[in-house]
Amino acid sequence: MPPYFSMSVHFTPPSLFRDHLFVFLYLVLAAVSVHHIFTLHQGWMLLLLSGECLALSLLSRSVKGKNLFSGAALFFLLLFTFTLHTGMRLTSPFVLSAEFVKKMDHFRNMELYGFVKSLVTGNRNTLSISLKDLFSRTGSYHLIAVSGLHFGMAATLFLIPLSLLGKRKKLLLLFIFLTLYLFLTQFYVSAFRAYLMIGYGLAAAAGAFRIQPLNAWAFATTVILFLQPYQISSLSFWLSVLATFGILVSLPILRLIKWVPVKVLAVSVMAQLPIIPLMGIYFHQINILSPLLNLFAVLFLYPLIIIGFFLLLPLPPFLSAFFVFCEEGISMAFLKFLSLFDNPWNCRPLDFSWKGAVLYWGIYLLCLVGVFRVFQIRDRRKQNRGSGYSVKWRPRQ
Repeated sequence: MPPYFSMSVHFTPPSLFRDHLFVFLYLVLAAVSVHHIFTLHQGWMLLLLSGECLALSLLSRSVKGKNLFSGAALFFLLLFTFTLHTGMRLTSPFVLSAEFVKKMDHFRNMELYGFVKSLVTGNRNTLSISLKDLFSRTGSYHLIAVSGLHFGMAATLFLIPLSLLGKRKKLLLLFIFLTLYLFLTQFYVSAFRAYLMIGYGLAAAAGAFRIQPLNAWAFATTVILFLQPYQISSLSFWLSVLATFGILVSLPILRLIKWVPVKVLAVSVMAQLPIIPLMGIYFHQINILSPLLNLFAVLFLYPLIIIGFFLLLPLPPFLSAFFVFCEEGISMAFLKFLSLFDNPWNCRPLDFSWKGAVLYWGIYLLCLVGVFRVFQIRDRRKQNRGSGYSVKWRPRQ
């Protein structure tokens, strides 16, 4: 009897880059890019091409052919859509919370008021030129951009008074509160992205289905581009989207790090890796101490944002004065800390051409594929051991 193998292996490879959300995102990106470059206006021709591809998809017998022609039909249909729809200018019915404006009288330093206002609401109209220059020189503008940090902290604060409610009611009210906060931020692109990702997560929690973090990222990016295709040429959009992508794709590595300070440093490094070419193209410099800056900046930002949320609420005058006093003290300490990194020796010159940027991103994606492959093999081996993988050999009788 020849030797034989008996095994019971149940392994499903990760499908992070094969999900329908990613396919749709690629098609939207391609359609927006083509429309942005060529500014197409002949919509009827695009609609005709879409119909022809759809007919070829129905006539094709192979699965690959159906997928190819249906993707092409959707691509031309998206192009046709963008010829008619140039983008929605999302605006808020109110720029600032009236309650926050009332607290202005309690601030002794209007420069600090502008800083707190931009940190909490994302509105930088009153941010002084000197502070703008400080954030620009230290490469720390992202610290005052309303993003996932703000929405995560807002969700945590909202969940405390809602903890006694049922799951569905709690998630619904949390979604409403976060929507109100989004309106307060004037739909700033990083705030809109964070809101869409958290909303996708809340929908998954309410529907009791699991999601991949990268799928939430793909959903948010697709919605933003579909509603505002002009964001394809926005630096803020790409900085926010690519930095978030860098963090999410590194989650398998970050989970291996147990010590919190090292994990925060690693998150900062992973967020910067995809945006290095943009720093070289637009700012021509990079702060080599930025990960260290982000590590300690979090210690200041958490209390600043939490107290800033309370300033958006109607409060008695003595509480308003107390919170403003705390905000001013922490803000002054944070800005002094930030000035320590305002040195020419830690801001290194960095120049990138667009060809160099494309080459860099190509190498970056290839490295990601290699890392994913390593973790895939490791997970497969773990599942084999956990499922009782065994190899039995019997000698020939």
